[in-house]
Amino acid sequence: KRKCIENKEERKYKFCDTYTEWKAHVKEILPKGITNYDDMLHWLYMKKRDAERRLGAIKAILIPAYIALLGIMEFIEPFNANKYEIGSMKTSCNIGNFFFFFIILIVIMLVSMKILREAERRVNFYTDFICIAEEEKSI
Repeated sequence: KRKCIENKEERKYKFCDTYTEWKAHVKEILPKGITNYDDMLHWLYMKKRDAERRLGAIKAILIPAYIALLGIMEFIEPFNANKYEIGSMKTSCNIGNFFFFFIILIVIMLVSMKILREAERRVNFYTDFICIAEEEKSI
């Protein structure tokens, strides 16, 4: 009971509800008599490595950004304008600015979590697809 959605170019996309259903669909669409199956597997491994590199780069950018944003929030104190002094730098902030920075922090964290989740899903997809392709090769 897969749903098929057609786009403008008349391609059909199938949405599977379970992993087993998706695995059966992948086994159906994998080319059976391909002579360069190893090349296809090599290409899939290359795509997986690219997805892993992208995930690593995203993590390398997001983790310091989180720390920096949290650090900025630490030095913005909404009720006492001159509480912290670092060298000659004094923080001054009213309650409106504090909540503005807090909302920006939440939005950035939510967007970056979505980006990180999509990158992780891509790596997991290639891992699962390679596993199914290797199963089919051995048959």
